[in-house]
Amino acid sequence: MADYQCSNCGRDMPPTQVRCAICESVDEVGVPVLKATAAPTNVIPLNRPPEPESSQARSEPVTPAPPAPPLDREVTEFLRDMKACHDEDMKIITLLGFPTAGKTFFLNRFKYEIQQNDSPYGCTPGYAQNGTFIASTTSPSVHVFEFDEAYEKFAIVDIPGEYFREYLEQEGATDALRPEVKAAIDEVFARSRGLVVLLPAEEIAFSGHLYGDFIDADGVLPWLAQHYGEALTVSGLEIPPLPAEVLGYLNGLTSEVIIRGKAQPHIAEENYYAGLAAWLEHKTLGDSEDFDREVLEQLDAETRRVLAHAIRRMADHCRAEREMHTFISNIVRLPYAKAKSPPIYVALSKADQLESRVAAARSETPAPTQIRALEQALMLRSPGVADMAMQKLQVESSDGRPRLTVAPDQLMEKDIKGMKPLASKFSSRKYGFVTAFAGLDKARINYRLPQGGVYDVIEWIFESLDLHSRYNRDGKLYEFIMHIKGRKNAKPLTPRKGRS
Repeated sequence: MADYQCSNCGRDMPPTQVRCAICESVDEVGVPVLKATAAPTNVIPLNRPPEPESSQARSEPVTPAPPAPPLDREVTEFLRDMKACHDEDMKIITLLGFPTAGKTFFLNRFKYEIQQNDSPYGCTPGYAQNGTFIASTTSPSVHVFEFDEAYEKFAIVDIPGEYFREYLEQEGATDALRPEVKAAIDEVFARSRGLVVLLPAEEIAFSGHLYGDFIDADGVLPWLAQHYGEALTVSGLEIPPLPAEVLGYLNGLTSEVIIRGKAQPHIAEENYYAGLAAWLEHKTLGDSEDFDREVLEQLDAETRRVLAHAIRRMADHCRAEREMHTFISNIVRLPYAKAKSPPIYVALSKADQLESRVAAARSETPAPTQIRALEQALMLRSPGVADMAMQKLQVESSDGRPRLTVAPDQLMEKDIKGMKPLASKFSSRKYGFVTAFAGLDKARINYRLPQGGVYDVIEWIFESLDLHSRYNRDGKLYEFIMHIKGRKNAKPLTPRKGRS
């Protein structure tokens, strides 16, 4: 058999191989050759992603949180305008208002009056035009006032009641404000140089006294049952008095009976009054097993209508007092409500309605309708309301329109619950009666109607912001106030840049 040698070293080897066993373990230059083995299972190549684990060891995928819904256009504009206020270091006045105080009407009248008689002031956005229908504001807004280049800009920031409430809610509330909105409102109160608060004058004067009487009588309906017949006689309505069975039924509907077992007592009580009034008027709405319909059906349609109106109005006073107390308490909770807080102006708004109510109570003017006459007579059954209307709230009408002569601070700090904490927190405070549109009976702007107290608020804002300190010494602020009032002795005020 022929000899076979290794092609690399010449050693004898079997004919089935090309290289001997020794040469098979090295390459041509003598470097050992590693035989291929199974790759380790615990080594991950750097150029490959790791293999997925088994389905048993793999955890459930994390679902990303859904994106936040887009902000409303009005809120987006508010955030943009607040950024501009921050960038320009603009001075701010905060405007708050009780839901029925007419804050939007006041703000439009303020803008209108501050720009009259060739005033050099301008405002963005401008005031609503005559005839414009005014609805309640639902989003915060910034209103910038600019008085020529020689003066600083300032802004009035309007915070609606819903935002004000949510801003002060406890953390964790489901309807809490978005972080960016809350941060913007934080800056409003942190930078605010003054606070204007509108409270409805009529509710301030009367609702608190009526609420106390309702508590003493164990509820609105028992109090109404006790005074309805007398008020009906005084008002002159030709309606028969309530039957004894109906009076006894209403007298038994105490607040405790109405709210028993209810999770939200105040809301349950308000809903009960609203449902009862609706059933009395229509007999189809608000139908509930809580009403003894057999007793109430003794009344004719006109008596049911009048009684429904009386229930509704007295319940409104009850709700207004509770909401007013909460609103004032929230103002005390504001971040800057401390010893060195900025000044506060409490404007008792819609003062013309209170003046008309007092004049009617003193028989100086007739009630507009028989229903209003009954309501007036019912309110005067309250000793506190009678004392307020007949003695404290004197009116004069030298110009044909009744005017309150009582000092507003006497009305506020002596008779209204919740005002003492407000007075203790805001050491610099002022009160005033304000009427944006006297005699307004529709929700439409009408600048031809007279106003009252708006100029006092304008002057207070100028003083609080100290915008015109350079001109106060020579009376320029006084001249400007006289100018916008349209006084005959007012001199034109057109400041120029660099004027000293």
